[in-house]
Amino acid sequence: MFDFRKVVLGMAGAVLAAGSAFGQCAGTSTSPIPVLCVGATANFVAAEGLTEQLPPLVISNTTGAATSVTGGVSFIITSTVPFTNETPSTATVPGQIDATVTDNSGDTTGVVTQTGPTTVQVSFTSVTAPLTTITVSGLRVEASASTAPSISVSLSVTPTSGVTVGSPSSFAASYLKASLAATTDVASPGVQLASTTPTSAYTVETVTINGGFGGVLPFVALKSMSDVQNGSTITSQGTRLAVTFSNLNANVNYYVPATIGTAPLSLTAYTSATGSTAATTVTTPTAVSGLVELPAPVSGSSTIYYGVTADDAGGAGTASFALSEVVPTASLVTSVSTLPPAVSIVLAGFTGTGYPQYSTTQTPNTASAATTPPTTAGTLIQSTTTLVFPYVTNAGGFDTGIAITNATAGLSDSGQYSAKATGTPGGYTIYFYGTNAPTAPVTSSAATPAGTVGTPFLLSTVAAGFDGYLIVTADFSDAHGFALITNGTITEGYLAIVTNNGTATSPTF
Repeated sequence: MFDFRKVVLGMAGAVLAAGSAFGQCAGTSTSPIPVLCVGATANFVAAEGLTEQLPPLVISNTTGAATSVTGGVSFIITSTVPFTNETPSTATVPGQIDATVTDNSGDTTGVVTQTGPTTVQVSFTSVTAPLTTITVSGLRVEASASTAPSISVSLSVTPTSGVTVGSPSSFAASYLKASLAATTDVASPGVQLASTTPTSAYTVETVTINGGFGGVLPFVALKSMSDVQNGSTITSQGTRLAVTFSNLNANVNYYVPATIGTAPLSLTAYTSATGSTAATTVTTPTAVSGLVELPAPVSGSSTIYYGVTADDAGGAGTASFALSEVVPTASLVTSVSTLPPAVSIVLAGFTGTGYPQYSTTQTPNTASAATTPPTTAGTLIQSTTTLVFPYVTNAGGFDTGIAITNATAGLSDSGQYSAKATGTPGGYTIYFYGTNAPTAPVTSSAATPAGTVGTPFLLSTVAAGFDGYLIVTADFSDAHGFALITNGTITEGYLAIVTNNGTATSPTF
């Protein structure tokens, strides 16, 4: 497909030159047959669009010969790409589309019908006054189908047209530009220190969306909120962007602002590509109050939609915002992406019917954050402790009492625990090896708070009749265990063997 990003802004000069075509309409006619020529002030449209609106086409008659055309006037407009208008709810004739047509005298009999994929017919049953102009507004085209840098329209006549065509009979009505320029992405590597009650959100990256229209049109002028759908104004559907983040971590909560942009430009977060309901802001934790939480990442990716809710005729071309995160439970973050966060943005809109619509095969505008050395606050290390109970039994009249201690409270944030928040709660899993061993490990039903001894339990309650040894993995550093074997007469206790303490993998961005 044509690389629309290479269309130069120098085309603006061509637009102005083309817009002066009215005064050059030339042709011959026998009175009262008008001579029609096409012209307009060409605009720019989104190269990704399926329903892009052409500027009003002005069909001019410079002969001034016709005082009236009682037999009617009709002609064909042909585009270099398909027309994509819909049928209005007020349609009165077969094939009528939701474009409008008027002439200089205000005749109300004009109608626009689609006669083929790339052709529409404009018809007036009568013209009651000297005909100077016919204006056709609201024609929409599949801009993404163009293989050229512009969309042209041309005139031809029907057998009983009541008019003849002069020169120019064709015109470049719109030029194409990609809606988005290079998106920039600045990352803060890693994820924040885990906390059950986070007091601040950690900024993962800052994204800047750049409009592709440069100085020719402002970013939000790609599609305004006044787009017409079946004859009525859509108040909730401006340009909408699907913003997808990737390389995100499971069991980490991610947040974006509810609105972005600098006044008067405003984009609002939505949960879908269509619809009028804005995404709901969160109230807790306080660190992210007022922000919108992204859907839980699936395979490391999550998408939010931003829709233009306030236009900026002043020409703003960028909108920046931060992606923030909170780690609610460190023990659930069992792995961290080794790739930097990335963002991918495409235009989104209605599917099937409605305006605007955009190509589903458009090339996403992507950016990956540069990898930078992680900082202490930007690294999550999943620390664990492995304990071995060399002998436990619930046989021969004996039972074993077991207790697990979470001794992370009071640790300094240094050394091997530097990337694990002080005072982290966590659970543990027990693996059995020996006679009458359970077929599956047993996991604690609740996290053990930092600085406490978990609720002691008897071996008989989790593995009746078991005789052998245990390996316990705690998902927090500095775990310790104690076993007490007794038959009511003989009692023996010992400390579990710590085979590692805080040993950790350190996956970081």
